[in-house]
Amino acid sequence: DDVAAAFGPQGYVQWGTLSVSEADSVLDQLAGCTSIDEYNIVVLLVEISRTAPESAADFLIGRIERWERAASPLDYTPLPHTWHRMPLFTSDRRYGDRLRRVLKWMADSADDARRRIAGGELFALMAGDFGEEPLAVLREALSSGDIQQVKIVGAILNQAPRNLLWEQVDFVTLALRSADLYGEEAVQRVGGGLHAAAFKGMRSGVPMEPFDWDTEQRDKSAEILGALQPGSVEYKFYESLVESAKRGIAWKADIDETLISRREIGRAHV
Repeated sequence: DDVAAAFGPQGYVQWGTLSVSEADSVLDQLAGCTSIDEYNIVVLLVEISRTAPESAADFLIGRIERWERAASPLDYTPLPHTWHRMPLFTSDRRYGDRLRRVLKWMADSADDARRRIAGGELFALMAGDFGEEPLAVLREALSSGDIQQVKIVGAILNQAPRNLLWEQVDFVTLALRSADLYGEEAVQRVGGGLHAAAFKGMRSGVPMEPFDWDTEQRDKSAEILGALQPGSVEYKFYESLVESAKRGIAWKADIDETLISRREIGRAHV
């Protein structure tokens, strides 16, 4: 962390002024760290992603591969748990190629759970809000004819922002239909990733009212259902989101009623 601090806003060294061998030496030291959660390290990685995106991607892929070889997943943490600032891969003119490389690297070991998990996190870091270019890369994978790439899209979608489900219905439809061509396992991988995206974030609410999270999911999914073919794989997906939201609303109502009943009983005994 002290070495990384030298490159920070208050530091005395700029990453772009290092020679190739000096930069490689710093990255080699960081690769050996069991964790890179420290603030100054994260700030340095953001700077590298801006000025040398290929080096940043190579470094993070290398850490994931090192984690794959660790005897226990607890022995090594490949990526920061928290990014105090978000990486800036999107400024790279070869941004799409970087995303394709990560996806194909993941597909090379599609059944490796550690690579699926951490690789999906890395792709999502690079994809940001999953705008036009990341979605184009995912569409290519879905249409590639390669079942491994299709399954990897499912792992990546685990990390996708929730609003993708409501704002990119055509993409969701393509993902589910592409998976359906390869059988139940592929459908479970892609559908599971989309369901995981639906539940990203924190729920908040007030007593005696459902969570906004659940009402949004119910209402937006129900609206989308009206434009889909009943019985299709995409219809079943959005129908499941409606039913899941309804269960969440019912659960919240039951919890609220139980808490109010307990308070009333408590007051009665005062």
